[in-house]
Amino acid sequence: MSEEKCLVSQKPYLFAHTHMKRVLILLLAGLTLSIAAPLWAQEEGSAIATLSKVEGYVEVFSEAKSKTRRGREGLMLFAGERVNTGKNSKVTVEFRDGSTFRLFRKTDFLIEEGIEQQTRERSFKYQLSMKLGSLHGRMKRGMQRTRLRTPTAIVGVKGTTVRITETSKGQATIGLSEGKIEVTNAVSSIELKAGQWLPEIGRTDELDEKISKLPNLLFLKTEEYELDFSDKHSKQLFISIQMEDSQSGKMTKRTGPVRLESEYYSIKMPNQVFLDAEGFIRFPIEIDPPRMDDPEFNGLIQIRANMDDIGFDDVGEGMMVLRVVNGQRKRSLFIDPKNDRIEKR
Repeated sequence: MSEEKCLVSQKPYLFAHTHMKRVLILLLAGLTLSIAAPLWAQEEGSAIATLSKVEGYVEVFSEAKSKTRRGREGLMLFAGERVNTGKNSKVTVEFRDGSTFRLFRKTDFLIEEGIEQQTRERSFKYQLSMKLGSLHGRMKRGMQRTRLRTPTAIVGVKGTTVRITETSKGQATIGLSEGKIEVTNAVSSIELKAGQWLPEIGRTDELDEKISKLPNLLFLKTEEYELDFSDKHSKQLFISIQMEDSQSGKMTKRTGPVRLESEYYSIKMPNQVFLDAEGFIRFPIEIDPPRMDDPEFNGLIQIRANMDDIGFDDVGEGMMVLRVVNGQRKRSLFIDPKNDRIEKR
C-alpha cells in the first residue's frame, strides 16, 4: 500500500480520535458542573432561619465570608451568621421549625449551628449564643432541641417560652413563662419551671439560691370565650390586658409595648398595643369563621401577649384561649366493609 493511501486510510481514525477527545473533555466539564451545581444549590438551600418584623437598623454579619448585610424582611440566615440590632431596633428570627426569637435593641445574637435531624419525625437541633442584649424566645414543642449560650450561663430549652437578658456587667436574667429549661453556670445547674425566674445571676452564683417566682404577668380577658359561627359571620370582641402582680393579683402600674400573636389564620388584631400608666389596655379584634375544609383546626384559638422591649424579664407572658362552637364542617365516618376501611368524610 502506498504512503498516500495509508494516510488517506488513517484520516477517519484521526478524526474519530480527535472527536472522542473533545467529547470526553465536554463530558468531564459537564460532570464538574453537575457536581458543583448541587454543592452551590445545597449552600444556597441551607438557610435555617429568616428575618421578620424588622424595626429600625439591623445588621447580619457572616463570619465565614467577612461580609455584612442590612437586615430586611425575609432575609435568609445561615449557620455562622451574627444578627446585631441597633439602639432603637427590634427583629424576629424565625427558624424553619416555626420557633422564633424576638431580639430587642442592642442585641448580639449568633446562629452557631442548625441541623435538621433525619429521624422518623421531623426535628431540629440549634446551637445559639447571645453575647449581649435581650430576647424573647418561643420554641416549638416536640420539634427541636436548642442550646443557647451567654457569657454567664448555658440554657437548654425545648418547647418553651423564655426571656433572657445578658448585660455588659456579666450578669444574666432569665424568666420562663411556659415549659421548663435547664440553666447551667460555672458552679451549678438547675431546672427552671414555668412561672419562675433567675434575676441577675453571675457565673459563680449558686443558682438554687437565686430562683424565685416571676413577680408579674399579663392577664388577658374578654366578654365571650365561646364563639358560635353557625351564621357564617365574623365576630368582634374586645380584649383587655392588665399587668398584674403574680402573687396578690393587684394591678402593676407600668407602661410599655405589648406584642400580640396568634396562629389562627383568620384574625384581625394589631401587632402591638401599649399599656397605659395603669398597666392596662382595651382594644377590639375581629375573628372570621374557620375554613370548612381545614382538617387541622382543633376548634381552639390562642392569643398570646408578651412585653415587646427590654426591661420586662420579670413579666410573664399572657395567653387567652377561645373555643369555636358550631363553626366547623360536620364530619361522618364512612365504613367500607368490603375493603375493611374507615374514612372521615
